[in-house]
Amino acid sequence: MPQGWKQEVKKEGERIVAITWFMDVKPGEFIEFSFVARNPRNKEQLVWKIKQHFSDGSVQDMTNGANGVSPSVVTKLTPVKTLQ
Repeated sequence: MPQGWKQEVKKEGERIVAITWFMDVKPGEFIEFSFVARNPRNKEQLVWKIKQHFSDGSVQDMTNGANGVSPSVVTKLTPVKTLQ
């Protein structure tokens, strides 16, 4: 994790159900980061719940699309065929 970043991990039993990253992003800056996770076995898609918190206390929920109905960040999963 880059210097100055912090994270909080929320678990239910042994399963990670949420990760919150904390970082200071100055006006005009762009930050990109990645992580690795295992896809669920019995799902067709993942809908990511994303909220951006600002230093003034306001929160921007980016989970829903512009119309407020469709999720804005969806990963469609395709099963991999295994050799028998």
